[in-house]
Amino acid sequence: MKTVMLIDSVGPRYFQRLNGQWFIAPKPARDDQLWVLFDLPEETLEVIDMPRLFGNDRSSYIARRLNSTFQDSPYRAAHTLSGNLLKPGKVMLNGIGSAKDIDTALADLDTTLVGLWGCAALLSQVALKNVPPDVMLALPGKHQLRIVVMKNRIPVLIRCVQHDAESDAGEIQLTRQYLENQRITERGKPLPLLYLGDSSALGEGLSKAGIPLLYPPKAFAPKGEAGWMHILFEHLITSPPCQLAPLPLRARHLATNMRVLAYLGAVASVATALYLSESDVRELYDLQEREITIATDIQSATTERDRLAEIIKSSGADPELVRKAAQFELQEIKSAPGANDFLQIAAAAISKLPDLRINDLTFHASQDPSSSCNSTASGDNTGAQDMTDSSIRHAEIQFSIAMPADKSPSTISAMRKKIAASLASIKGVKVQKSPLNNSRSGVLKGGFSNVEETLEQWCVSIPWKNTSPDMAEKP
Repeated sequence: MKTVMLIDSVGPRYFQRLNGQWFIAPKPARDDQLWVLFDLPEETLEVIDMPRLFGNDRSSYIARRLNSTFQDSPYRAAHTLSGNLLKPGKVMLNGIGSAKDIDTALADLDTTLVGLWGCAALLSQVALKNVPPDVMLALPGKHQLRIVVMKNRIPVLIRCVQHDAESDAGEIQLTRQYLENQRITERGKPLPLLYLGDSSALGEGLSKAGIPLLYPPKAFAPKGEAGWMHILFEHLITSPPCQLAPLPLRARHLATNMRVLAYLGAVASVATALYLSESDVRELYDLQEREITIATDIQSATTERDRLAEIIKSSGADPELVRKAAQFELQEIKSAPGANDFLQIAAAAISKLPDLRINDLTFHASQDPSSSCNSTASGDNTGAQDMTDSSIRHAEIQFSIAMPADKSPSTISAMRKKIAASLASIKGVKVQKSPLNNSRSGVLKGGFSNVEETLEQWCVSIPWKNTSPDMAEKP
């Protein structure tokens, strides 16, 4: 839980935030975060003009100024108000001259300390956006009155005097006279006052002295038990600039922040890796789903196989033998050429001879090519394949070609040669039987020619690879 420690003339007090308001609370637990705000007379605030220095020279110059201003206190810091590296500006030195009260309040602290801030520096920061550029801020406490004067939104004077309803107006007028005597503000020019308390006790003397009273903005309205300190507490928990606590006191808080940053870095790295490898992750997820689906299908198939095996076994047959027979028949059907292939071979034989026609055609499978068509192989084997491979089966195609009777023997012989050449040009086809094997040279014919067509028998074989592992043992 967010907790604020207020160190002032009353002593250290704790406040915790509840429903947007701050209430007095007991000492916080070890795991709570603690912001410390002090409002002590020893607080010092000085604004200096930075010379044109860079790098280590600039840091060394600021360190020397802090050491000379706050010699006996480790609670000090510098905050740049204006300018940049190329254009020198103003730097605010803030700290506390005596660290005794701070050390006493933090001595027995066992809580994570976020940081330490001064009330004057915090008032100058909350006044940047809510009040005019030139204004005097007055915050009354239990026993003291904190005064901060802003000129062009830069603090030029801070005071911490004794708080008394009757003397507050006089202290404010003395502050105005000091500013005029030091020529910080123009004499006679109105300087508005924002009094963060009950302004009814100030009377009308301030207005006559050229110090008009401003109505507090809505953001400065008192809330909860913190009262007018509410706006400072709200700004404090944002960890604004001018943090004064040295590093050893904040070690636990910084370690926690580093651990959180490491976790965030790891998460960012994992998220980046997942984003860059989104396609790979998605593909891996799809593969896992596919693996699960395949495993389910295999399980279903195994269950169905076992069920069918029980049915077959109950009928008296051997399930393994039935499985091999079914597998063989399936592969036999897939590996065997179709009737369309046989018809294309026969048609290719007479494709260049329009006077011829196929009279009949038959085909069957054979595993022994030596007895194909009851004939030995002819010499026309240009397209044939090696028949010695035991894994090659053969299909035999027998067809008859009607040869016209009105053609001369030489023409018939030329037709036969063209048919044989067409068949031999087809890859894998081997002519097993043809009229060329039976033709006799030197035979003379005479008399009247027969007008009827002559049917000549042709037989070819084509191989195809056997895909069945058990072909030789077909059940």
